Amino acid sequence: MGVLYEIIKNAEVISVSGMGNKHRKWTNKDLDELGKLYLSGMSISKLARKYKVSTTTINKRLKEIGLRK
Repeated sequence: MGVLYEIIKNAEVISVSGMGNKHRKWTNKDLDELGKLYLSGMSISKLARKYKVSTTTINKRLKEIGLRK
């Protein structure tokens, strides 16, 4: 096989977002809490750290619940 295959074969994937939660399952309770924290003024970056996901993921979830465009 080629070099790329060997790199992929031997790589350890920590996370898609690089922050430790490759397949985080978002419950309705999580989304409710996320919305409340966001509306109370918590920043996107602090929310991302709290939930151990990227800021992109937080923005996507906020869009899903109608709090971001």
